[in-house]
Amino acid sequence: MVLVHTEMSRKEDVGSAPAEMSSRLALGDADSSPPDLTAATTNMNDQDNAVQGSLDSPQCPAWAKRWLRETQGEEQWGFARYIDHGDIREKLREKDHLYDDELDEEEPRLVDDYKARTAKLAKAAHKRMGYGKALSRQFRLQGMTWPQSSVDKAQSTWETENGQARDRDLDKLEAQAEEDEDDDLDLTADELRTRDNMELLKQKFLDGDLTDRFEDDIFLRAKFQVLRTRFKALRDKPRDTGMDKDTKRKGLRPGLLSNVFVVVDKACMDSYVTLNQGNDVEHGWVFAVDPDYQDPGPMESLASKVMHQYRGFVRVRLQDLLDDFFVVRKYHEHERPMEKLWRQAQKEGNGVFVPIASDLQ
Repeated sequence: MVLVHTEMSRKEDVGSAPAEMSSRLALGDADSSPPDLTAATTNMNDQDNAVQGSLDSPQCPAWAKRWLRETQGEEQWGFARYIDHGDIREKLREKDHLYDDELDEEEPRLVDDYKARTAKLAKAAHKRMGYGKALSRQFRLQGMTWPQSSVDKAQSTWETENGQARDRDLDKLEAQAEEDEDDDLDLTADELRTRDNMELLKQKFLDGDLTDRFEDDIFLRAKFQVLRTRFKALRDKPRDTGMDKDTKRKGLRPGLLSNVFVVVDKACMDSYVTLNQGNDVEHGWVFAVDPDYQDPGPMESLASKVMHQYRGFVRVRLQDLLDDFFVVRKYHEHERPMEKLWRQAQKEGNGVFVPIASDLQ
């Protein structure tokens, strides 16, 4: 399969891409229907027994029991997931010096391997946390189409406009510094520190120390803004109940969270694969993006970039995605909005979502 920088038509697998049909059904990657009424009745009884078993289990978390009582285990739960094929290809091209024909084979292989590994992690995590079959088999990571050409265009535009804004800001800082040279006696200690910090910042930009960091920030924000627009259009679209599989995938699956979506790029994949090689997956992470965040865009001042500001997304460990993060977005959106989660992550979690207090579950 040839992947090009156009509007990618490749559909992501829902959940992962395990080879076994039973695994695919468990993750929602295939449609099934009972062959007859007896089978349907048996499935219903099995579902009822699975729900009751989880409700009776002392290991099953309180939030999971609440969800089961509300849905009787008939509703799916989970997230929409975008996988950035363009970023993965670009990083492979830079690191491994692969040609296009080699990328056409290597990129899908890496993505499928990542999906299979994360599906295995989800299954093990659900078992360890005592979810039971009723909850575990309804978990979904719905694959969303990656809009490569729209992302490329947005990133190029944001990079150009931000570069122009940065040049103007540096000129202003330079002019302000010249004006302030004779005014040191009139400045307070805080004002002096602010001016000195801005001078240091300007020099770091001129030396290139911060350029890469802010370019990465601009690329991420441009990419996420495109995805926000796409996601909001899909979540508000009635889901087609016809037989055409591609048509049915156009809308957001009922039950999946509509106030956040997940993005996976090469850095996310590396965070899991590298750790997995050492049998430690606890710090593998993904981006969780707030679809309703209003990004100010690329035209902002240099001073505002220095400050650590909420940009509408937070990194979340894979294991927390299956538990605490879902809980806080499902049941505590108003008292724990995304910005509050992000601030807590910067303060306590090295930039990664910090699990919520047990009393909120």
